[in-house]
Amino acid sequence: MTGKRYPGLPSAHSCTGCKACGDICPHQCISFPSGGDGHWYVNVDTSKCIRCLRCESVCPVINRRKPLSKASAPYAAWTVDTKLRSKSSSGGTFAQIALAFLHDGGYVAGAMIEETRVRHIVIQSDTELNLLQGSKYVQSDTSGIYSEVLTLLKNGKKVLFSGLGCQVAALYNVIPHRLWSNLFTIDLICHGVPSSMDLDTQVQDRTAIFGVRYR
Repeated sequence: MTGKRYPGLPSAHSCTGCKACGDICPHQCISFPSGGDGHWYVNVDTSKCIRCLRCESVCPVINRRKPLSKASAPYAAWTVDTKLRSKSSSGGTFAQIALAFLHDGGYVAGAMIEETRVRHIVIQSDTELNLLQGSKYVQSDTSGIYSEVLTLLKNGKKVLFSGLGCQVAALYNVIPHRLWSNLFTIDLICHGVPSSMDLDTQVQDRTAIFGVRYR
């Protein structure tokens, strides 16, 4: 036991739901029950907590990193691959970058949709890329993804991670600086995420409009 107090994680109002604290907890004493509004809320089982405070060390709300460099000039881009672009929501830039990583033997982490659930997964083949394409509109479940990326980096693999700003910030808190050279990230501009309870409605609306299930 290295700490003398229980962790002081962000309140329900300020927590981003990145779930990095749950990944890093050595005793799995952190859970994320869903509230009545469909959002996740962090819960610490103090009967299991050893007060190591590792959860605090990876929290992007508690530990805000300073920018690594000055702001760069903005660019607009899209892929010239029309087939790839037709399956994408924003010009296919992410898909094109992801393909370059996959063809070079790297791994790509991003969000996929399963019925009414969105979660982060890692892929290593271009045949899986379609799983990560398209907009999701709700926050993804990142349980386990930080540990998986950390393991890949420790094994000398290159990883491209795409996610919301809080998820990317949390990932850099989890990954030791010595492993950053093989980690590449793409963070999405986020203005807040709707509840996961809204995903059913979104899927039903798109089915009614297009006559197909949306992926």
